[in-house]
Amino acid sequence: MSLPQYNDVYNQFDAAALEADILDGRLEGGLNVCHEICDRWATDLQKVAQPDQRGSLRMKITFEELRYFLEEQFPQGALYGTLQELGDGWAEMKLEVDEEHLRPGGTVSGPAMMGLADVAMYAALLSKIGLVPLAVTTNLNINFLRKPVAHAPIWARATILKVGRTIGVGEVFVYSEGSEEPVAHSTMTYSIPPEK
Repeated sequence: MSLPQYNDVYNQFDAAALEADILDGRLEGGLNVCHEICDRWATDLQKVAQPDQRGSLRMKITFEELRYFLEEQFPQGALYGTLQELGDGWAEMKLEVDEEHLRPGGTVSGPAMMGLADVAMYAALLSKIGLVPLAVTTNLNINFLRKPVAHAPIWARATILKVGRTIGVGEVFVYSEGSEEPVAHSTMTYSIPPEK
C-alpha cells in the first residue's frame, strides 16, 4: 500500500472509529488505541517510503521477492539455510542441522556456520540494494565463540553496517537454537557491481 493510499485508509478508519465511539459513549479508550496503532503503521510506512542518501528506497525488496529469487537463482543456497525474516538492512536465516553439517567430535562444522553466515549477509545486502545476483563476498572473517549444540538448528542474524556504491560491509551473529549466547561472529565485505 502506498503512503497516499495508507493516509486515505487512515482517515476513513479514524472517522469510522470516532463515530462508533461517540455512539457508544466510549470516546477515550478505544480511539486512543486505534490512533496508536495507526500512527505506528504510518511511521513504519514512512521509513520504507523515504529515499535514502543515494535517492533509492531504503528496503529494495520484499521477503517474498527475495525468497523466490533465492529459490530460482541460488537453489544451492538452501544447503546453507533458509530465509526466515527480512528487514531494512538485516536478515535472519536458519539451518536445520543434520549429519552432513557435523564434524568429528559431534559439533557443527565451521564451514556449515560460515555458509549460513555468508548467505544471511547476502540476503541482508540485497534488502538494501535490490536483486543484484553478482554481489559477491570479497572478505569473510569469522570467530567461533563456543561449541554449538550438535543436532539443534542454528540461525544467523546478519546486519548491514554500511553500503556504498561498490561495497557493502556487515556482521553476522550465529546462534544455536535455544541459546542466547552466539556460537560465532563474522564480519564480511561484499563487492557490488556497478550499475549499468
